[in-house]
Amino acid sequence: MFARKGALGFVALPNILIFQILLPLVSPFIDVMFVAGVLWYFIQKYFHPDTTDPASFQRLLIFFEPFW
Repeated sequence: MFARKGALGFVALPNILIFQILLPLVSPFIDVMFVAGVLWYFIQKYFHPDTTDPASFQRLLIFFEPFW
């Protein structure tokens, strides 16, 4: 009796909450932070070319690659 009624509540509703409500609310913030990171790298490269590490830009691209 419990297993039959609990499947929707324990599996489907948290799945809906996470993937249909929370992630669409957070994804624009993630995109803005990516653009801000890219802009910050190029600003730092322009004003401080000797101390800017290209590996930080590569890490940023590798981190956000699965989202493309």
